[in-house]
Amino acid sequence: QDRRAEELDVVRHVAKQAIAALGIDFGAVDVMYRIRTKCPYVLEVNSTPSLADGAANTCEVYAKRILKTIGGKGDEE
Repeated sequence: QDRRAEELDVVRHVAKQAIAALGIDFGAVDVMYRIRTKCPYVLEVNSTPSLADGAANTCEVYAKRILKTIGGKGDEE
């Protein structure tokens, strides 16, 4: 379980680096992680992830996660 947590930390770190490298405040980063080499690969960064009309639920999920991350009340219904 500790290995899994470390792998997630690596993926989160590289995703944050990708966002910072592009100079944007928010985005969705597609990352592949090769377990054998312990190497993450950034595939794509979306600066406006799933903001189409048909994805309102996805936008709500993102907003709640952002609020929860910054200490808001994003987990409330």
